[in-house]
Amino acid sequence: DADGARRFTETLRTYGEILGAARDWDVFCLETLPAAMPDLSSERLEDLNSAAEVERQLAHEAVAAALRGRGFSEMVLGLVSWSDVGALSPSGHDAGLTRRHLSTLAPSLLDRAARTMRRRGRHVSRLSEAGRHDLRKSLKKLSVDIEALAPFYGTKAVKRYRRRCEALEKILGAANDAAVTDGLAHNLVAADRAELSKAARALEHWNTVRGRKALIGLKAAMRNLRHAPVFWY
Repeated sequence: DADGARRFTETLRTYGEILGAARDWDVFCLETLPAAMPDLSSERLEDLNSAAEVERQLAHEAVAAALRGRGFSEMVLGLVSWSDVGALSPSGHDAGLTRRHLSTLAPSLLDRAARTMRRRGRHVSRLSEAGRHDLRKSLKKLSVDIEALAPFYGTKAVKRYRRRCEALEKILGAANDAAVTDGLAHNLVAADRAELSKAARALEHWNTVRGRKALIGLKAAMRNLRHAPVFWY
């Protein structure tokens, strides 16, 4: 049901944004600032951290409120009901799929995810921040598909392929965290906290260097994954 799928997708995206904001502040406060402090000991990063902790607490409160809300319970129950109806009364299209073994569908599912990842990874060294984000999402999708379908294949072959996925994911994740850090530091200063501007500028400069370093191995990691022998054939 396209309408049902669209409705759930929009709702899940909303909750994803709330959870994502809390995750970003967690990384900023618990990983990024502690990593920067030894290199920027002369800057007032403690003040920046105090302001960031306030935002982190607010983001966690937003998560708690969202998960306790009626809308979240309705969404979960709706997903369960929607899934059960589809399983008990499949459409003609679904009925055709359910008659086929998942093992015979697995190669086409993995092919589709890998094809999207490879397409988005073309000219990876020239990708914009948004392009790297799209590649990262495709890579996560492929990784989840591999995890779900791995029992159909040999353990060693799956592990070899997943190691290459994880190497690329690590680089893209570090680059993404660096990009998010700039935005969060800017937001802290913009929120009527001009006294934090010097520390924020120092962090942004440190972060720019970190982001460039994170991308050094990107081209090689993408090439290794692109040329990896697939295990699903």
